[in-house]
Amino acid sequence: PALRSAYASGSPSATLIELAPGETIDDFDLLLRLGRGAFATVFLARQKSMQRLVALKVSADQGAEPQTLAQLDHENIIRVYDQRLIPERSVRLLYMQYAAGGTLGDVIKRLSNIEPSKRSGSLYLKIIDDILDDRGESHPVDSNIRRQISEMTWIQLVCWIGTQLAGALDYAHRAGILHRDIKPANVLITIEGVPKLADFNISFGSRLDGASAEAELGGSLAYMSPEQLEACNPQHPCQASDLDGKADLFSLGIVLHELLTGRRPFDDTAEGIHRGNQLERITALRLTGLPDDFQQNLCSTDDCGFGEVLQRCLAPDRKDRHQSGVELATALDLCLQPDARNLLCDSTTRWKALVRRWPRASFILATLIPNLITAVFNFQY
Repeated sequence: PALRSAYASGSPSATLIELAPGETIDDFDLLLRLGRGAFATVFLARQKSMQRLVALKVSADQGAEPQTLAQLDHENIIRVYDQRLIPERSVRLLYMQYAAGGTLGDVIKRLSNIEPSKRSGSLYLKIIDDILDDRGESHPVDSNIRRQISEMTWIQLVCWIGTQLAGALDYAHRAGILHRDIKPANVLITIEGVPKLADFNISFGSRLDGASAEAELGGSLAYMSPEQLEACNPQHPCQASDLDGKADLFSLGIVLHELLTGRRPFDDTAEGIHRGNQLERITALRLTGLPDDFQQNLCSTDDCGFGEVLQRCLAPDRKDRHQSGVELATALDLCLQPDARNLLCDSTTRWKALVRRWPRASFILATLIPNLITAVFNFQY
């Protein structure tokens, strides 16, 4: 249950529409069920009027996901085409870009029996190709992006995926939109291996007319930040309106840890606990901080600063985390460039620490002192 999306107590309940591959609804022939969640079922469908394949999300007609997605145009966010409503059945059909490579959740599942030392970018592409085979899809032709991925180590690939998703979240946050349900199943993969955010079913767009942060608050407990867990707990004074983009970045940190190691950093597996007690327990785990074996779980391959980036991403206090998606994306990108990171993030050299603490003053001094020396020399000469 902690892995599935759900509304918080008091929010509207979701109604699943029972359909199966082979059926037709409105303008769409249903070909294959791609996924099924608490709120909707997603099919690979053929849109008859346009003669194209689309991902068709069939759900109850509630929420503002179509309006939210319509505001977003980013290479790492699934593009929505349009929606159709069937009032007599209270059904919404949201059709969008089809990403044939499965989800990040599919990738993690297929990696479960593979040792971390044997994982690589080329294995990631092989998993995508296997998913394409399972769906009867053709393999893509060779491309620059696939060649780049094939040369990556596993930790480089995880950093690269994190950079793409952090950039997408930064774009959404600047548009006033919080995703609120970041998890592997909501990250779709193209045949090229590019990750794309999807499923904004319980997102909140502050710029939508009539939008309310509390209206459809929910998410997947195992990937929630402590403040989002508190907002979902009716016993806690924290409100949905108190959440900001750092809650999404916390969830992304959990996803990246799971992608790297095959497990999440917090043990949320206790069974048979009442929901209220479960919220309290999971929240306490987040607020206690990362477990002592955190660095060990990241594998011995972490020599590029990725562990430090994740530790900050998963800090209990929002003030200690990366303050924006672009800040997190930059930190992850530096992990892909160890020489540049050592220069900018060396915590053992005092002058570099001073430069990081006072960058503007350091820049002025670095510019001013050589010019003063040159001016004195010129004057004396």
